[in-house]
Order: sequence, then C-alpha cells, then structure tokens
Amino acid sequence: MTEGSHAAGPARLNVGEIVAAVLLTLAGLYVAWEGTHFPLGTVVRMGPGFVPVALGLMLAGIGVLLTLTVARSPEPTPKFYVVPVAWVCSGLVAFGLLAERFGLVPATAAMVVLCALAERPVRLVPLALLIIGLSALGAIVFVEALKLPMSIVRW
Repeated sequence: MTEGSHAAGPARLNVGEIVAAVLLTLAGLYVAWEGTHFPLGTVVRMGPGFVPVALGLMLAGIGVLLTLTVARSPEPTPKFYVVPVAWVCSGLVAFGLLAERFGLVPATAAMVVLCALAERPVRLVPLALLIIGLSALGAIVFVEALKLPMSIVRW
C-alpha cells in the first residue's frame, strides 16, 4: 500500500438508523392493518379505509427502502438535537391550542415564531414574510376555498 491510500474496512451497521427505519415500516403496516377494519371501497368511490391503507402501505414501503439504504451506510449517525425538535413541537401544540380561540392568523403566527426559534439566529424580515404568506395561504385554502368553520381572526 502506498502512503496516501487507505484500505476500506467493512461497512459499519448503523443500528440506531436501522431501528428507526424498521419502526417506520412497522408503523406503516399497523396503519394499513387498522385501515382494513373499515370498508375500502374502490378507487372511484373510496371507503373510509382506503386512504389509511394506501398511506400505511406507502409509509411501510418508505421504511423498507430506508432500512435497505441505511443498513450499510458508511456515514455515522448524525447527532440528534433535542432543543430544535422541542421548538417545532411547541409550535405545533401552540397552533392546536390557539386556532379555535384566537383564529387562524394568530395561531399561524405563534406557530411560525416558535418553529423559527429552532434555528438561530432568527431573522425578523423573513420571519414576518413567512407569517404573512402562511396566514394568507391558510385563509385562502382552508377558510375560503374549503369552507372550514374556522375564524381568520377572533379576539
């Protein structure tokens, strides 16, 4: 062997990623199985079980592909950061708690601000534009187009 060359060793199993991918597969299979307890219907006239079965099978397929991909990946498992995940989860919870009481726009604003705290530094102009854009999109799609019984702003 020459001085600059290194022999590649055997690929290391990424156990954590494999476990996560297998759990994703199992979750998809469980959703699909639960969906079979409802009438499936047809593609043209879908029953209440059609979408859960279809999405569960897609999730299981993604889990299988992910398992095969990460099983022998030479890359180490990336570090998991808890704080950003906590900010994003808090944003989703805030939206759920605020939407009915205060309306779509304030709930969206709270969600976007809390989720933005997951990545530092927070830049105010892009944050404000994102709040305005998502609030407008949500109002147009959910309140106006789909006619969901939700207030845009309620004080």
